[in-house]
Amino acid sequence: MKSRKIVIAILVLSMLALPVLSACQKDDKPVDQPPAGTDSAPTSSTAPAPPTADSAADLGRKIAQDSLDYSALVKSEIRPGSVSSKDTFTFAAVADPGKILSMLDLTMYPLSTSTQQYFMIYDYEVGRYVSLVCDSYELDADQLGVTFHITPGIKMHDGNTFEAIDIIGSIQAFRDHNGMGWQLGFVDLEDAEIIDPYTLHLPFNRLNGVWESSFEMLTVISGRAYEAAGRDISFYQKPVGPMAYYVSEWVPGDHITITRFDDYFRGTPPIKTMTMKIISDRTAAFMALMSGEIDLLWNISADQVKTAYANDDFKTIMTGRNFMIYMAMNSGNGALADLRVRQAIFHAINRDDIIKGAYDGLATTAYSVLTPESIGYNTAYEANSPFPAYDVARAKELLTEAGYGNGLTLRIIAESTINFQLVVEQLSAQLAEVGITLEPTLTDNATLSSIVFGSDTGAYDMFLHSAKASGEAVSTVDNPMLFGASHPELSADGSGERYAELWGKVRSTFDVTERAEAYKDVQAYFFESGLYWLPIAVAQTYIGLNKDLTGIRIVGFQGYFDQAYFR
Repeated sequence: MKSRKIVIAILVLSMLALPVLSACQKDDKPVDQPPAGTDSAPTSSTAPAPPTADSAADLGRKIAQDSLDYSALVKSEIRPGSVSSKDTFTFAAVADPGKILSMLDLTMYPLSTSTQQYFMIYDYEVGRYVSLVCDSYELDADQLGVTFHITPGIKMHDGNTFEAIDIIGSIQAFRDHNGMGWQLGFVDLEDAEIIDPYTLHLPFNRLNGVWESSFEMLTVISGRAYEAAGRDISFYQKPVGPMAYYVSEWVPGDHITITRFDDYFRGTPPIKTMTMKIISDRTAAFMALMSGEIDLLWNISADQVKTAYANDDFKTIMTGRNFMIYMAMNSGNGALADLRVRQAIFHAINRDDIIKGAYDGLATTAYSVLTPESIGYNTAYEANSPFPAYDVARAKELLTEAGYGNGLTLRIIAESTINFQLVVEQLSAQLAEVGITLEPTLTDNATLSSIVFGSDTGAYDMFLHSAKASGEAVSTVDNPMLFGASHPELSADGSGERYAELWGKVRSTFDVTERAEAYKDVQAYFFESGLYWLPIAVAQTYIGLNKDLTGIRIVGFQGYFDQAYFR
């Protein structure tokens, strides 16, 4: 086996259990540190002691602690100007994306983040948003506009310099072809003012206290090249802009190769080329990782993580950002418009069993509609849960009261990743116990998003997705999966109107303390009168990579490879 060349990396997107983990550290799998000032990979020839924990949850916590330790090592090895011992990096994805947009399948993050340049990110180190292509920005005095000061001299693939006109074109393209384009609807693009090539003023058509989070999804391109392409989506088969890599070869259904942009404004990437091999069978992809055929596989299953953990040839890394896995219920559907049906679904779902069955203990129960790191998160819910209790008999009673005693069929859409597939299987089995039949559709992220964010509210009944939270939870606020695509405004009892008012207060305030209190009102009203979606778990995404690959920059839930290199 060539597995000594592999490291299995877990990106656990939650720090819910971290206070508990430190107590277990002395029993954890040891983490080897390289000598100071060297790039050598940590190795060990001694097999780890078998876990003493009796439960999957305890083992999951042990893996999480180990992951944090090794994650710190990988992060510490981000070194500008590093030289990679290998010029080519290969990873696997489950499908051919057809186009490169921000809503690619989870397995394609190396492609997504390397061939796209995000306009704004939340910097967890300093606790605020920053724009990577701007020196600075400031809000208008009345908070109804923003002025961006673009960093001069940023080169793009076509030889042009990134300017204000390109930000305008990027926003237009985002609205044209991204399912989340509506998030920038508050920007009055028609009245945008180019003060000079590197200064842009964008007016807002309404107050938006979380406007920065709305810009977080925006990827910048050459607006001029996009216009030259007639604003056609074919532009995204080989996007032009200031990105770290550009598409150099695309063989449909087989592979995509991207090549570094030597004039990338954040520094020439150490790795010259990346190749995404399309391997639709996940078991085959994992075997390709184990054999050394590929260097990275994003989103492996929990059982593979545990198998790898038991072998000393593998190590784990982790980032502690929160992700909420939830099942949204579309109140535009006749049955789901009835609160009693939504209550019945809550009573019918045993979330602990889903976590055990789909995540093998490597996830934690959701106690609220917010994740534990979110501002306004109500810790009291952990001791006194507001969730309707698991009660099959009560679920059947509610369905009968609502007129569905003879059964109900609902369509559910989910991303075709392994853990979401397992969640759908668990949900189907549990809901069948109360007479609800699920008809699942598994698809890629872009297709799922286009359906649930589309104008046809009758195109789906439920869907699975995840919501993330930044340090101030501002990303969760305008998350369309949590609000718009659940269509609470279509609830039969009219509860959505009040709910929209509460969310509006969260969005409009610029004061963090006021926003925290507004969030608490949202949570209370949700459990009292709404139940528009079912929070299931604070969960993980797992990644496997060659142990010599390091310097990966993790921001939130995404990995960036512009500074990655092989030791």
